[in-house]
Amino acid sequence: MRRRQARLRIQFKEFLKIIAISISGGSGRSVENAVKDSLRELNMIFNEDTDIIREIALIVSDYKQAGIPMSKGFAKLGERSEIDDIVSFFAIYRTIEGKTSDFGYIIAQTRDIIKDKAEITMETWIKTASPALTRGFPRPRAWRANITPYPTVRENGDSPTSRGRCSSPAGTRKPIPSQTAWPP
Repeated sequence: MRRRQARLRIQFKEFLKIIAISISGGSGRSVENAVKDSLRELNMIFNEDTDIIREIALIVSDYKQAGIPMSKGFAKLGERSEIDDIVSFFAIYRTIEGKTSDFGYIIAQTRDIIKDKAEITMETWIKTASPALTRGFPRPRAWRANITPYPTVRENGDSPTSRGRCSSPAGTRKPIPSQTAWPP
C-alpha cells in the first residue's frame, strides 16, 4: 500500500505540473479544461494503467457525464488514496474554485510545496535508513600490529618468511628497495 501511495504521490505532482502550465499559459483556460487536457499529457508520461490516469479519467468522466463537480472528484480521490497532499490540494481547490483568476499561480505554489515536502521526506528517510543499511556489511579488518607496511629482508639477505612477517628480532629488518607497495 505504501509503494502505491508513493507512486501516486509522484504521479500527482506531475499532474499538478501539467495543469499549472496549462492554466498559467495566459490562455485564460479554466481548471476543468486543464484537467481534461491533462489526461493526454499524462498518457504521454505514464502507462495508461497507472493510478493517476485512472483517477483523473474518473473525475473527468463524472464531470462530463454526471455533472459532478471536479472538487468532489478530488475529495473522493483524497479519501481513497489517503494521501495528505491530495487532500490538501482538494482543500485549496475547493476554497478558491471560481473565486480567483490566479489559480495557475496557486497550483504552481502548491506543487512546489508538495515537491519540497517530498524531498525533505526522502532526505529524512535516507539519513535514518543509511545506518541500518550499512550494519549488514562487514567492516574492513584492521592490519595486525606485527605486519610491516612493506616487505622486509633479514640482515643476512634472506627473504621474509610470509607476507611481510620476518622471524628476525625486532630492529634487524630493512625494506626491499625494489618493492615499496604493500599489500601486493
